[in-house]
Amino acid sequence: MRLSADEFRSRLRERGFGWDPVSFYHFTPLGESADGSYVYRSSPFADRQVHVVLFVQRPECIDVYAHEEYNWLRHPRKHAAEENIDRVGGVSAVREWFDETDVPYDRRDRIRRTVDHVVQRARRYVNDRAAAHPGRLPVVRHVLSTVTEGKGRSKS
Repeated sequence: MRLSADEFRSRLRERGFGWDPVSFYHFTPLGESADGSYVYRSSPFADRQVHVVLFVQRPECIDVYAHEEYNWLRHPRKHAAEENIDRVGGVSAVREWFDETDVPYDRRDRIRRTVDHVVQRARRYVNDRAAAHPGRLPVVRHVLSTVTEGKGRSKS
């Protein structure tokens, strides 16, 4: 997502999403905790809800995870047991909303986004460390460019 967290939260509220305190226990595959949890229900006791979880990566970049699940107000046991979670349906519903309202988002598949994200974080980490020793910076940049261009792979 290419919006600030505040802007995206505002758009969620405009669309009828509400803050969800019950589902604030989500983590990314890398162990990062959620920066927001929101649900949309057609009515307070609707059977199902669309759940959106936000992970702020940078001021203008948010990872958004979405799924459809049982409404925790109407079906607390099913919700707690994570019965019948529909990730594809939730993602489709949220992408449809994004497209309808021109919310800018990255459409690359999760694996590609994850690899690119990890490489970017590694670059920032290494650059931060190398900045403490300016003589190492050219070497570090060369190694990173070699790895990301695939030149550093061995042939098998």
